Order: sequence, then C-alpha cells, then structure tokens
Amino acid sequence: MKIATKFKYPLFVFSLLFLGAVLLLLSSRNVKDPFLPIDTLQALERHRGERVLLSFSTAGCGSCRRVSSKIFSSPYFIDEAAGMALLRIDISDAASPLSEAVRELFGVQGAPALVLLDEQGQLRGRLGEIKNVHEVVELIHESERRDRLSAFNHW
Repeated sequence: MKIATKFKYPLFVFSLLFLGAVLLLLSSRNVKDPFLPIDTLQALERHRGERVLLSFSTAGCGSCRRVSSKIFSSPYFIDEAAGMALLRIDISDAASPLSEAVRELFGVQGAPALVLLDEQGQLRGRLGEIKNVHEVVELIHESERRDRLSAFNHW
C-alpha cells in the first residue's frame, strides 16, 4: 500500500507538466502575417471580384508591428478572414503618389488602419484604430450583415 501512494504524487506532477507543455505548444503556433504586400493600386485591381481587407502600415510604426504580430497572426483572425484577399499597403512615404491616392480613395490618414472592400471594389468598412482581434472580426462580419440586410430589403 505504501509503494502505491509513493508514486501517485510524482505521476500527477508529471502529468500536469506534460499537459502544460502540450497546451503551450498548441497555443503558441507561430502563424505568419497573412497579408500580401502591394505597391500599386493596379495590384489591387487584380483582386476585383473578391472581398478585400486592406491593411495600411508604415515601416517605423510600433503599433503596426503589434497589430501584425498579435492580431493578424492569430488563428482566430485567419479563420474568420478565410476567403478574403488580404493585402497590405505601406504608406511610409506620405508624399508618394500611392499614399496620396490612399488618402483620397479610402480616407486613410495614418497607420495602422484597415479598409474593407466588397467584390465591386466599394468601401464597406473602415477601422482607424485597431485595438484587438474582435474589432477586426466585427468589421468583417458587420459588412456581411449589411449585405444580407440590403439583399433582403430589395425584395
């Protein structure tokens, strides 16, 4: 009887450590940022017919790096954005023709920012300050809800 109780505690501790290690490995999947960088509006045109989520960032932006590593790399975001074209535009040079066009077309003044376009290239949503992954997913789903409501109202 003494031998059986002697080994219960170490086995329990080992089981907890093993379970903890497995959970840590599963939760820390290193998913890369899924956005494809583009440097012209013509590159954006190639995605007409798809829903597009445009991410705007700058090279020295700490918030942009945080959003990229914590939000856009999360499995939750990647699952929710499946089927969309995910594109990134660098607006580091505020005087560049691309940055000026972005300000004019989408109203993006700074980074990080997101713009959601429908299949026809129409602006469906915009997010200027990105705080968490749930905000981004809500932007995606709010646009889908509006589309369904609009289709329903046309009956």
